[in-house]
Parts: sequence; structure tokens; C-alpha cells
Amino acid sequence: MADMPDIHSVAILAEPPVVQVAPDGGWFERDGVVTSLLRRRPLARLVAALLAAGDAGLSAASLIEAGWPGERILQKAARIRLRVAISTLRGMGLAHALTTTKSGYALCASTRTRPSEVVPRLERDSSTVLTSDEVAKAG
Repeated sequence: MADMPDIHSVAILAEPPVVQVAPDGGWFERDGVVTSLLRRRPLARLVAALLAAGDAGLSAASLIEAGWPGERILQKAARIRLRVAISTLRGMGLAHALTTTKSGYALCASTRTRPSEVVPRLERDSSTVLTSDEVAKAG
């Protein structure tokens, strides 16, 4: 029984990683890896809208309009589309940055913006992920 952990131990939780996002939502960086959303414009528009909204976040209806502007879609289908998009963004590395609110979603306070010109190579390269070293070389 000596190998069993003490159930009274206190867990120390690490702070979530800082996520840096282009103001237009075209890319984000987490843990030194840059992920491009340039070929996934609805996702980029969602990230940009959430970034602009700040801590308040946006309602599902506002996000649907931001992600798919002017598109006519049934409400149920639109909400499913939004949930899939949010799930995709979380899977791409924004899981700790995206929070669910009572009315919709928000980006957490540790999310920061960086100028889009930091990653010029993403616009002319077909790769979707770059490391920080590759970003520095691309500049």
C-alpha cells in the first residue's frame, strides 16, 4: 500500500497555455506550433469574431452570422454546423482557449493577438502547421 498516492494530496494545476492569434483569425500559435486557418475561412471568421468580442464572447446566433455571413440555413442545421466548427477548432489546438458560455462561446483571457505579418509564409505555402522556428525563418 506504500505505492498508492495519498488521496489527501493537493493537485497543482498548470496555467493553460497562452494562445496567440492573428487579428483576422487566419492562424493561431500554441506551444510553438502555428496552425493556419487560411484555407478554412469560416473557422478563421469565427476565431476573429470571438477575438473581437473579448471576454464577453458571442451568442450562437452571432457566431453563425460571423462564420457564414449572409448564408440562408435552417436554425437547427446552423447550430450543428457551429458545434462542429467549435469542435474542430478545439481539436486543432484551441481546446483550452475556447470556453462555452450560457449563450454561446468565448476565447479565454490568455488568448493574445499578434500581427498577421509574423507568418507571411502561411499565405504562400500549402502546409497547415509550422513550428516557431519555421515562423522565425519565414519572416
